[in-house]
Amino acid sequence: MKFSEKIPPAERPAGGILPPVMTPLPLGAVKPLGWLGEQFRLTVNGYFSHMEDISFFMREDNGWLVPGAKESPDGNPSYARIAWEEQMYWLRGAYKLALVTGDEKLTAICDKYFDAFFASRRPDGYFGPDCLYAIDSENGPVPDVWPHFVAAEILSDLYDATKDERVLDLLHGFFTFCADLPEDKFIPPRDRHFRWQGVIQNDRCCDAVPVIHKVFRLTGDEKMIELCRRLETINDREPREKIEAHVVNFAERFRYPAQRYPLSHDPEDFERSRRRYESHIEKWGQMPGGLWAADENTREGKTDPRQATETCAMSEAVKSFTYLASLSGESVWSDRSERIMFNSYPASHTPDYTGLHYLTADNQPTLDALDHDYDNKGMMTRYSAFEYRCCQHNTGMAWPNYVSSTFAETADGSLAALSFAPCEVDYRLPSGRVRIVEETDYPFVTDISFRIFSDSPFSFAVRIPSWCEGGSAVLRGERSGIPARPGFMFFDVADGDTLDISFKASVRFDRYPLNNDCVSVGLGPLDFSLKYREKWTAAEIRTDRAGREWTDWDVEAEDPIFPALDLSSPVTVKRKDVTGNPFTPDSAPVELSASGYAVPGWGMGEENTVDPVPPSPPATEGGAIPLRLVPLGCMRVRLSCFPHVGEPNFGGRS
Repeated sequence: MKFSEKIPPAERPAGGILPPVMTPLPLGAVKPLGWLGEQFRLTVNGYFSHMEDISFFMREDNGWLVPGAKESPDGNPSYARIAWEEQMYWLRGAYKLALVTGDEKLTAICDKYFDAFFASRRPDGYFGPDCLYAIDSENGPVPDVWPHFVAAEILSDLYDATKDERVLDLLHGFFTFCADLPEDKFIPPRDRHFRWQGVIQNDRCCDAVPVIHKVFRLTGDEKMIELCRRLETINDREPREKIEAHVVNFAERFRYPAQRYPLSHDPEDFERSRRRYESHIEKWGQMPGGLWAADENTREGKTDPRQATETCAMSEAVKSFTYLASLSGESVWSDRSERIMFNSYPASHTPDYTGLHYLTADNQPTLDALDHDYDNKGMMTRYSAFEYRCCQHNTGMAWPNYVSSTFAETADGSLAALSFAPCEVDYRLPSGRVRIVEETDYPFVTDISFRIFSDSPFSFAVRIPSWCEGGSAVLRGERSGIPARPGFMFFDVADGDTLDISFKASVRFDRYPLNNDCVSVGLGPLDFSLKYREKWTAAEIRTDRAGREWTDWDVEAEDPIFPALDLSSPVTVKRKDVTGNPFTPDSAPVELSASGYAVPGWGMGEENTVDPVPPSPPATEGGAIPLRLVPLGCMRVRLSCFPHVGEPNFGGRS
């Protein structure tokens, strides 16, 4: 076994576009098993696959299926009611789900949209809704290309799956259309739009750059490079601070500087993305769960873990992390993907995936339709299949994006395991076909077994997580120690081998100085919440266009307590088997027992929101009380950040 801090890059060309250090395996090459497979089953059987009957935007006469549509079904002539991002958000997730699961219903719906794409192509390269070809701005009619940038990712996946040259031709033609637009017609500044929708193409102008790079690699057309430069100029023309206060804008835009690196060959471009992310998290992300305090937008003085994050931002952030891992070969981006998907994303949905909410917070003891101390007011946390316009269409890509982060082909034609979960890989490397069965209940345990079947020997890299305190790796009876440092282990493996990995992890306390020095509890990749008794109340029953009934749910903690955590008291770990969907309080495979004290005056405060965490050590009353904690992703109503008493023993987290 060899160790390296990162996956080594291939030999870099002197000019042109740099290849990635590693490339995520195409969707369909990794089959989710165990608890991960259950998340896909629930997603496919939940509200998402029925959005054609639930969503106003997904009707059969929307502008993506009927390009000539001139007004929405409710008579509203606004182009964003006829065709915009919602349909492409849904299609992106639906096609990714279809590739992973083979679901025939989703595949058939996606094919219907693809046929409409090809049929609507114009001689200038544009395709899709007429209403997006010319929207109003102070520059006169201009195209709104933002939804097409989402469509570009879908077409990239379609090309990978089919190698259909028509797909490449459609992508190339649309990007040529963009490159040929005159300056005053291509993504005008944000202050020249009459509707907020037109502003998004300015704010997220570089989202399609990785796909444009791909089209350049496949076609050699230098006009694609010119288009990338042009988009970079657009991105630089306005101050980013206000734009990136928006939670989803930041989740996408922090990677933009690094997207320049393949063309600039300047490592400083990548480092700017790293610094942008780390400085943002240092201020706004001092909390567990991998997210940051931006309940639509960040707000000065609102950094406490009672502030929330939009569901869309979770899957967008994982997509950005996966891209940055592919460029850099670094392990830290996989740590960050795991933290969001294991600890935050499950709580954004009901356990059966029949509803979602807009905002998820780490300290959030009640979910309802009332105002909270969030940037957005009104119904933000009640679970519903019918609300939260962008998120309800965009969540389908979340678990597929995590699957994309699990395995990658390295630049030298080897394989790397980046993020972990039960799954099976079937892929052809340059040296031959490889099949790997990953047997594990990770993240609820930290032992992983890789059973390997291959035509030829190959080098296999396995990530060492940032929280790892050592451990062992066993291959062909030979045991190796695992370094207690993030990076990668490299093994020479062959057909019939089994590689057993055991990462050592201890209970730790993560500290957040900016938020009154509060702490959270972690174990391996998991963060933990107080185990509240959840009370679910059916708030409304709605019927979709096919006659199916869907329940809106409010959830509250019964008799909630708000304790200080005693760091001097031992924390014990109790485990049980992983079965079904592990992300519920009752099925949680790990439970911690700790001790704490009541904190008088800490509880629910103004606007139906829990008070900020008090400074430590707080005033307490009464004797010690036992505390039960379960993984944060298992709790919908949650309390994961605490004031503390006792002698601290802080761990760390990237």
